[in-house]
Amino acid sequence: RIFLLEASLCFVPHPLLPQQPTNMAATPAQQIIGEQMDVETPAPKQVQMMTEGQHSAAIDSSSSHPAAPKDSEALFSKLLCWECSIGEPLGQAICGEHGFCFCCEMQSECGLGGKSGCLKCTATEELFPPEARCGFFSKWFCIKCGLISPLDKPFLVVAKKTIA
Repeated sequence: RIFLLEASLCFVPHPLLPQQPTNMAATPAQQIIGEQMDVETPAPKQVQMMTEGQHSAAIDSSSSHPAAPKDSEALFSKLLCWECSIGEPLGQAICGEHGFCFCCEMQSECGLGGKSGCLKCTATEELFPPEARCGFFSKWFCIKCGLISPLDKPFLVVAKKTIA
């Protein structure tokens, strides 16, 4: 093994390289090793710019529970985070509540959902991994009220007429 500390000459034996000193300042030449020809590797994959992420701070307040006011019901009104309406006085829920906030949910109802349309009262509570959901709904006979995210549009509705 020969090591020369000159800037232009270097010799390090390697089984795939020619066994003679190489001038490092010289222009590189194509080498043939066995039957294969030394070729350039393809260019690396180019960096692609991704689309910028959208900020999403909205909190879902939707509920399909019978205690939740619906915009199709009589006198549906809303002011920022408070909504109310007049629904059916009897039905699956005569009185009831549905509330959820990030990692917990509770439901209670008393209505005509029992066997043969008889009175049935139920209540459940549940914990789960956090979600961007928060809301509370209540029904007492025909009056339905709900506390929802103030980011939900429309912001102002009076007797089913959207104002803002």
